[in-house]
Amino acid sequence: MNAEQLASFAKRATDDVSQSEVATAFDDLVNQLSSLAANPGDVATQEAVAAARNKLFGSLSDLHAKPWPPGMRQVLSDVGAEILVSRDLKREVEIIVQQEAVTPATAQKKIDRLRAEFNGVISKLVNLDSALTALGIQEVPLKPGEVEIGILFPRDSKEIDNKIDKLASEVLCVDKIFKLFSVVAIGTREEFEIRYISSSDPKIFLKVNPKTAALISAAVMFIIEALNGVADLALKAEQLREGGLSEKYISEIKQGIEEKLEEELEGIGEQLHKDYGRKGKTAEKNEDRSRLGKAVDQLAPRLERGYSVEVRVEPLPEPDAPAEEGSDESEALKTYRTLIETAANLKRLSPPAGGPLLELPDNRPDTSGENGEV
Repeated sequence: MNAEQLASFAKRATDDVSQSEVATAFDDLVNQLSSLAANPGDVATQEAVAAARNKLFGSLSDLHAKPWPPGMRQVLSDVGAEILVSRDLKREVEIIVQQEAVTPATAQKKIDRLRAEFNGVISKLVNLDSALTALGIQEVPLKPGEVEIGILFPRDSKEIDNKIDKLASEVLCVDKIFKLFSVVAIGTREEFEIRYISSSDPKIFLKVNPKTAALISAAVMFIIEALNGVADLALKAEQLREGGLSEKYISEIKQGIEEKLEEELEGIGEQLHKDYGRKGKTAEKNEDRSRLGKAVDQLAPRLERGYSVEVRVEPLPEPDAPAEEGSDESEALKTYRTLIETAANLKRLSPPAGGPLLELPDNRPDTSGENGEV
């Protein structure tokens, strides 16, 4: 992770916590418990404690429901701020306030300890945000209409194996895959400009045409949904193996799962062609269908093995007057609205946990040739 990304995460975390009003809700619950400790039999105060508790639960639910950017949970954990995204905090509060044996005074002390821990993390993030801002380290802003795609290359994946030559090869492979999408989306092989590169697990952020980005993000979303759909089946097959089921039957089960996924990936290619393919000559349609099929087949195993894709978009400003239906301005606004919605959905998705279960074939693109046609 680079400093600009860390600055982005720190600002995003502090903004999201501020909007959730968790800190205020903590204060309210501690104050109401203090009042109840002084007047344990007062019905109105008991009701106020219940209301404050529900307010805190609601604020924590709002915070946990935030569509955190990919990798943000891990970053917050790395910097000791996992309390912001851990659902254990809500459960701990619930246990404290519902224990009949706990007196209001004891509950107040325990909740106050959680409040102090929570506020301490927020204070650290605010200080981090301020320090990075003072140093001039901030997230690279996008101009209206610009779109950025970030691709995480997990260096310990099968494709890279912590080898620089393999990383270079994979970067080229992803470029070829993205070019397939771009030909379908905009009719030409897009040259993707690097905006910046993050370290640790290498993450490359590219400036991408909005139409290409919309197609890529839709493809990633559909593929992850398909992978998640078969993950439970693959996990059960592994559990059956551990339970002693014959390898012969395990192989047959896995073959069936892989065939199911293959059908779903083929369906994704057809759906993308329907939604994004060119509407011109039959030959062009067939070429687009082939390109999308290849791109999906080549992207799926990488997403299964830990690669991730995120999208940032700075939308065009809405016009003062509605754009004429069918005009270039109207179509551009539609593209951005679709892209924003797809990018938001993509943030909520994650591939199956625990690493690859099916070991999909590499399906590496042919990286030979000047233009990278696959």
